Amino acid sequence: MILAFVVWVALVLHLYLLDGVLAAHVGVLLDAQILLGLYLALFVRPGWIPPLLVAAGLCRSVLVEGDTALHVLVLGIPVAALVPFRRVFARHHVLWNCVATILLGVALPRVGGLLVPLAPGAAAVPAPALADLLVLAVTMPLALAALRRLPPFRTFQERSE
Repeated sequence: MILAFVVWVALVLHLYLLDGVLAAHVGVLLDAQILLGLYLALFVRPGWIPPLLVAAGLCRSVLVEGDTALHVLVLGIPVAALVPFRRVFARHHVLWNCVATILLGVALPRVGGLLVPLAPGAAAVPAPALADLLVLAVTMPLALAALRRLPPFRTFQERSE
C-alpha cells in the first residue's frame, strides 16, 4: 500500500502538469481538480480519502500559489459534500458522473474564491464558462473511467468496484 501511495502521488503531480499543458495548448478538455474530486468522492475507500486528499493538495501546492492547507480545503470541501451521495446514486452511471462534474466545476472555483482571502498571495481561479462545463461533463466520465483502471488508483477503490 505504501508503494501504491507513492506512485499515486507521482501520478497526481503529473496529472496536474498534464492539465496545465492541455489548458495552454488545447483549451478545457480536462480539469485535474474535478477529476480527482470525482475519484475521491465516488470511488475511494473512506479510510483513504484523507491521506489521498492531503497528497493531492501537496501536489497542487507545488505547482500553484497558495499553501497546502488552502489546496486541501479547496478540494476537500466539495469532496466532503459529494461523499454522502455515493450511496444514493449509481457511481457507474454516466449521467450521475456528468452531473457531479458540473457540481464540482461550479463548486471548486467558488470555494477557492471564499478561501483566497485566508492565503495572502494566492489568486482565485475563475469559474469555467457554461460551454467549458458542458465539455468537461462529456470528457470527465471518460477520463475518470480511464484513470480508475490505472494500478495505483485501482488500489484505493472500494472492494465492490
